[in-house]
Amino acid sequence: MNGHLEAWIDAYLDGELSAVHKRGADAHIAQCQSCRDLLEQRKNLTALLRGIPLASGLKPEARFVAEVGLQLNLRRETARLRTQVMRFGWQYFPVALLLALEFVQTVFMLTTIVGVIPGADQILANRATFLPRLPILPDQLGDLLNILGVFNPLDWNLFTGMAAVLVISLIYVCWLAGWWVWNRRLIADVG
Repeated sequence: MNGHLEAWIDAYLDGELSAVHKRGADAHIAQCQSCRDLLEQRKNLTALLRGIPLASGLKPEARFVAEVGLQLNLRRETARLRTQVMRFGWQYFPVALLLALEFVQTVFMLTTIVGVIPGADQILANRATFLPRLPILPDQLGDLLNILGVFNPLDWNLFTGMAAVLVISLIYVCWLAGWWVWNRRLIADVG
């Protein structure tokens, strides 16, 4: 061993050094006064700490170890469950987006059919009591909202249909990017 034993002194006291390292440490301690002093200080500290009585009310060692083991198992199980949920979510998110797209297209198609049948929109508007009553707006703002298809959900137009498809497509592209990053991270963790 070269130099002083400061980094090895605890391993020396605990008997954790290999036979070769222990012989080298013994030879060094025989020649070095500062390492002998350090060894004596550590021995005194160890004796002092062993002389302190154990705190009362502590759990027995076996019980403490068992509780720590249970907590570790719980954490592993929670992490495994979280991974399964994330994997399930990543796999079935496109299905949810496809269903949302189909819902939007169905609503758009039905509102178009309702617009073709004379008087159907008026009948639905009279019977649709669940729709909120909107306050009277200035003509220009009301016309703008009607153009955008925001004013009445039964009055979808081409703009709102295309906007819905665009938003769902954008969400899907974001999902693809996230999925790609997720898989790259998994590959990096394995590799």
